[in-house]
Amino acid sequence: MSDLASLLPLALLLLVPVWIPLGAAAIGTVRDRLRPPVPSPAQAAVEQARRRAEETRSARVLA
Repeated sequence: MSDLASLLPLALLLLVPVWIPLGAAAIGTVRDRLRPPVPSPAQAAVEQARRRAEETRSARVLA
């Protein structure tokens, strides 16, 4: 049992490259849940283009 207890810190140290991304993902998830959503500029541009296209279509129908 003593051998296992002495190898546990080494095993945890070797897993540092695994713990860092897991911690970053957990922190990012919590941060995204707490912060209000930020609108995407690309999504805003697409919505604006859709509105213009709809206005153009309705103007053609009226003309």
